[in-house]
Amino acid sequence: MKSSNAKSGDVKVAKTSGLSGRAAELLRYALIRILLIIPTALILVTLVFFLMRLVGDPITAALGGRLSADKLAQMKHAAGYDRPVIVQYFEYLGQLVRGDFGVTFSDNRPVLDIFRQNGTATLELGIFAIIIAALIGVPLGIVAAVHKDHWQDIVLRVFSAISYATPIFFLGLVFKLVFGSWMGMLPISGRASSDTALTLTSAQGATGLYLLDAISLGSAPMTLDVLRHAVLPAVSLGLITGGVFIRLVRSQMVSTLASDYTLAGRARGIREKTIHKRFALRPALGPILTVAGLQIAMILGGAVLTETTFDWHGLGYELAQYLSNHDFTAVQGIVVLMAIIVSVVNCVIDILVAINDPRIRS
Repeated sequence: MKSSNAKSGDVKVAKTSGLSGRAAELLRYALIRILLIIPTALILVTLVFFLMRLVGDPITAALGGRLSADKLAQMKHAAGYDRPVIVQYFEYLGQLVRGDFGVTFSDNRPVLDIFRQNGTATLELGIFAIIIAALIGVPLGIVAAVHKDHWQDIVLRVFSAISYATPIFFLGLVFKLVFGSWMGMLPISGRASSDTALTLTSAQGATGLYLLDAISLGSAPMTLDVLRHAVLPAVSLGLITGGVFIRLVRSQMVSTLASDYTLAGRARGIREKTIHKRFALRPALGPILTVAGLQIAMILGGAVLTETTFDWHGLGYELAQYLSNHDFTAVQGIVVLMAIIVSVVNCVIDILVAINDPRIRS
């Protein structure tokens, strides 16, 4: 009897130590991945800074031709742009450490204020686009994998290639023409109608996420108005990422469906739907999540064209306006902040992948 109790205690200790070992392993991996954000962000900041300096100093780019040579020289000296570039670089790093991302020349706005005022619009569009991409890519990718080399697979592979290769601005213009001008089904610009936007922005406790604010106010008409305005830009941006998801889910599912454990599951008489869901799709989630994280950068880049096409006043729209005004201080600050956000999101995705697949953190 004592021997049995001792064995039981040993099993419990082994299980506990195994769990604590896995937790420590995951914590170590997460800490390393978080620390890697620093050199990654530094490399991105360095690239953006020196690439922007290739076009000259920001003051000459923004105000050259509008001011006299003497006034321009005075402003450059006051801002420190007449000093060596390497000195400017280290001063800029010091500003970033203090949370100062610069002030625009064209309208004298701190870059952080641009993010506070327009970032939620891009965040909302990005969330809509990711949802559209997942709803399109994951089910169609599964269908393509299950019907490998049949007509369904061929059609979906062609569709994914076309959707990925189609320029976002062209797709957006086609959608505006067909669903907005010709059919009159959906609005073609803005995040909401003027009345709805005014109500949502002035509401107490407004988050800037129009859909969330409309739902919190309990207004069905405003919620529907926000959703109708979001359809065309979200589908335009989501279709591109959806094409990537279709190809990725298909390739991962084809590999897992041919694995030994999947064949063993079929031999045991497990239902095909269960095999697709538990045996094939779950092991494929790691690479899918990884690529989903990488698509954040693509969505932020695509937001510039999408928001400009649909007059969606987010970060992409503001970035395009500052580019047209040659305000490279604003452009530099917005791009650097976007790069840091992408680095953080990819770090979070890597940690989620490690939680799902213990082999990643070993």
